[in-house]
Amino acid sequence: MWMEWVGYTASVLVAISLWMSNIWKLRWINLAGSMVFVVYGLSIGAYPVAAMNTICCGLNVYYIVQMANRKEFFSYLIAEDVNSAFIRYFIRFYEQDMRKYFPEFSEKTLRGERVRVIVVLRNAAPVGLFMYHKVDEYSAMIDLDYAVPEYRDLENIRFLLREGLAERFQQEEIRSFVVQSRVPAHVQYLRKLGFEPCAEQSDCYRMPL
Repeated sequence: MWMEWVGYTASVLVAISLWMSNIWKLRWINLAGSMVFVVYGLSIGAYPVAAMNTICCGLNVYYIVQMANRKEFFSYLIAEDVNSAFIRYFIRFYEQDMRKYFPEFSEKTLRGERVRVIVVLRNAAPVGLFMYHKVDEYSAMIDLDYAVPEYRDLENIRFLLREGLAERFQQEEIRSFVVQSRVPAHVQYLRKLGFEPCAEQSDCYRMPL
């Protein structure tokens, strides 16, 4: 009976992997499912199942190594015209997904004269938008920090804050960023980046540069 649960576990892991939009997570979870299937197949004498999933394990390991060794090139573009056709198309295409993390975000945000819009590039492909505006002499509010599902990790924002825009932030005298959020998944993301709760507001998080 317990061996059936091993098979169920393997099936669930493989099914979960197929829901992953992040290829890195997909490969790791699929690898785990394939490994459990190998154990299951050998335990019940289903050698074709074990053989097929051994091949799957090998393929997953191969692609994981390829991704780990692949050099990615980060860059950015400052949108001089925030009402450009590309910016508006990008927002409209991903707007529903954006609102999962920034529920109050809309194209109206672009109308603010102080809003800076940054297009994040990864291997020359546009993979995200970063929007902010200054709220006082030394602080700026993040209006949007969005990455497309395929590149949803911490690398985009780390590049912007630590390398890409570091000099620009110094010129603008930005010493900290603040962001408001009540979305648990977004708050968890902010915590990983090093944001801490603001003392004056419950849904506010701040990170010094």
